[in-house]
Formats: sequence, C-alpha cells, structure tokens
Amino acid sequence: MSYYNNERTHTGKHCYGKTPMQTFWDSKPIAKEKLLETLTVEQKILTFGSKDNIE
Repeated sequence: MSYYNNERTHTGKHCYGKTPMQTFWDSKPIAKEKLLETLTVEQKILTFGSKDNIE
C-alpha cells in the first residue's frame, strides 16, 4: 500500500503523473480554503438567520 500511494506515479484524471500522496498534499491547501469559505457562509447564516440577510 505504501508503494501504491507514495512511489508509483498515477495517470488518473487529477494526478497528472504524480503519486496519489503528492496529489493529496498539493490539493490540501485548496480544500482548506474552500472549507473555510463554506464555514464562513454557514456562520453568517446562523448569525443573520438566512442567506438573504447576509449582505
């Protein structure tokens, strides 16, 4: 399993010749950013009652 994730390159849709772990680490900051954006919107909805009241 370690070889499969860390050493073997992959030609899958989003790997572009990288290993699965390289793809994971490269996409982690993007995923965090999107999560923070979602949490911010959800917090505003909880605070203001609906999406329409945010702005």
